[in-house]
Amino acid sequence: MIAAAPDWAHLNKRNGMNTMIKLAWAAVVAAGLAGGAAQAQQSYPNKAVKFIVTYPPGGSSDVMARIIGKQLTEYWGQQVLVDSRPGIQHCGNSGRG
Repeated sequence: MIAAAPDWAHLNKRNGMNTMIKLAWAAVVAAGLAGGAAQAQQSYPNKAVKFIVTYPPGGSSDVMARIIGKQLTEYWGQQVLVDSRPGIQHCGNSGRG
């Protein structure tokens, strides 16, 4: 027998649950803004970025990666290298040098 899901709507009207939810969201937003400000002070990326494509060169994935890489190079001011490595789709963390 499957129990019916509890009705949580009544909590918004009592115990200040609505206020607690608003405060929680405010804390999440504030933490995100503070983290973004700290990140903005660093110059990232500070070296070339390697974009690994797990499909053969010349395919649609490779072409799209090169288009995105070109745009990121212009945006970041750092070189984005597209590295096509077919056959490593199922290797998990492919951390090949």
